[in-house]
Amino acid sequence: MSISMRQQLEAFAYWRRQLVCAHGGQELWGLAASTEAKLMNQAPLYALGQERVDFYMEAPLLGRTQVDLSAQYFAEAFAEGNPLQGLPVAQEGDFFHFYAKELATCKRQLLQHCNLYLEADITAEGSPQVASFINLSGDFVQELLPSVLAYRGRLGQLQPVRALLEKVKEWCEPWHFGFMESRDIRPLRLVLILKQGLQDLAKVLDCIDAPPIPREGRELLEKIDALGIFKFMLDLDVLEEGSLGEIVGVELIPQEAIFPATQQQLVATPAFASLCELLEETSIADQRMEGLVNTIFAAPISADTYIYSRISHFKLRWQSGEALPAKVYLQMRPVKRQSCINEALGYAKVFLNGEGSHHE
Repeated sequence: MSISMRQQLEAFAYWRRQLVCAHGGQELWGLAASTEAKLMNQAPLYALGQERVDFYMEAPLLGRTQVDLSAQYFAEAFAEGNPLQGLPVAQEGDFFHFYAKELATCKRQLLQHCNLYLEADITAEGSPQVASFINLSGDFVQELLPSVLAYRGRLGQLQPVRALLEKVKEWCEPWHFGFMESRDIRPLRLVLILKQGLQDLAKVLDCIDAPPIPREGRELLEKIDALGIFKFMLDLDVLEEGSLGEIVGVELIPQEAIFPATQQQLVATPAFASLCELLEETSIADQRMEGLVNTIFAAPISADTYIYSRISHFKLRWQSGEALPAKVYLQMRPVKRQSCINEALGYAKVFLNGEGSHHE
């Protein structure tokens, strides 16, 4: 069942109010009035009439409050045209349309499962600059990567990227490619799934001569791995000349607690309390970590519309061997009440890529 553009934006505004007004929310999500206006003006650029859109917000867990806004779509929304045409983000919409057509020629069945993302840094000076991310994973990397890089004017990065993926294929599977054209170094962001978990991270970084994670960072990751609640992904930046950027990121993906109800149970566990302690003790997060419990909920916002808010993932980052503040990424999805097949267990029909074939 479709959600209208008006319902999407009402859901986003409700979600935003709930996050900021919750205990600890101002420290994590609060913005100056002018920046708040930028955020609320950006959201309508991402909404699609009658197409499902998931919103994400991203914030550091230490230091100055900053917020990035993202939107997630299924590629099928762009298969027949660019629904963002005429908007300031239409250039990236054209890219999504190109990609969806390419995907349809070789693996049409993936249109309902492949996700596309827009992302804007709201807190930066000036108008938000938009980056785009696509799923380009599995056995269709070989088929689509050349045409995608050619479209983006990055064909010179094809061989370095292929060489990197070949080196790590024993341990990693590519998941996302991101195009950050507004950044000075125009990185190509690679997000790689660590297939066997954190145990292979050192081998992966060594074989591609990536920037180091310091001893303290490696020990922190080992302690987090021992909690047994996360899967792991690796973030790398490939620069235009083929070298790697200075920042290495490790994403912490909740392993089983992916619905609001199960995440509410997760944040009440000793394992999550230990995560908070570990990040605070290593000075990459502060007490705002503990307020994340208030960001996970399912709520009715009208007679026929619910929203679901959950933690998508955390990200730990190191730049040239120095730790940067950890980040948290929240996801919100508006859905029709009729889509809720099991309210007590957390609405299993409406989250996430793995359930994409069941969405209404």
